[in-house]
Amino acid sequence: LSFGRTDPAKLPIEKKMLRLCRPLFADASKSQTLYNVIVGKQGLKDGVPVKDASICAIFGNDWKKDFQEEVSSLPKAEQTAAEMYLKRLELTRYTRTELTHLGLLSQGPGMVGPMTEAHMMKAGKARLEELMAANGKEGGVYGFQVPVKDASICAFFGNDWKKDFQESSLPKAEQTAAEMYLKRLELTRYTRTELTHLGILSQGPGMVGPMTEAHMMKAGKARLEELMAANGKEGGVTAFKEEVAKEGAYVNWTPAQCNAFAEKIATA
Repeated sequence: LSFGRTDPAKLPIEKKMLRLCRPLFADASKSQTLYNVIVGKQGLKDGVPVKDASICAIFGNDWKKDFQEEVSSLPKAEQTAAEMYLKRLELTRYTRTELTHLGLLSQGPGMVGPMTEAHMMKAGKARLEELMAANGKEGGVYGFQVPVKDASICAFFGNDWKKDFQESSLPKAEQTAAEMYLKRLELTRYTRTELTHLGILSQGPGMVGPMTEAHMMKAGKARLEELMAANGKEGGVTAFKEEVAKEGAYVNWTPAQCNAFAEKIATA
């Protein structure tokens, strides 16, 4: 929730970048900083891992173009080394299981992209046919196109889907793997800006929930005090609850969840 404030997504990319990177040079350009991070000359703030997702979040979806432009002016040997770092970074888009169990590394790091696409095309085609067989052509295509995100899961299986998921009886090894998929799915509840600009990922994926709540409690308390100063205590609390209800509905919160959260901040 933004509590009526400016959407952090509207901040220039340079401002978000400076919050997450430790520049080596005061006058370092965006492309220079990107190059330094990828080749290991500098790290990301708070120990955020240098992964494909982190780079996209901080430097934007065109980061590869910026990287190539920076590398093009380097000596040939350094260009070759930079390409190796780039290939290594691209592997962070996949889990260990995907790289090994699915055989994506079977033809070497340079073929991971094509191997992944081939696997996904085959698996996707099979899934689409399965959905069309169960729901008809139109219903199957629709079900296939809906992204597998936390909001989608809630829409299909209800708000108690996690309880149903936890109750499934699986071998210990599969339970551990399932928990990892669950943590990955929970990250889809947040925007790229929330995960990076607000530092919610700073303590790792397992701490996203607590870090988010801490941030929202702090921001919510500040917004409540602001509204009470403008409208009096009772009027401020009412305005705050209405604001939370409005924004909560937008991000798929139930009325009960909105009310409980507003009450928690109002009584904190």
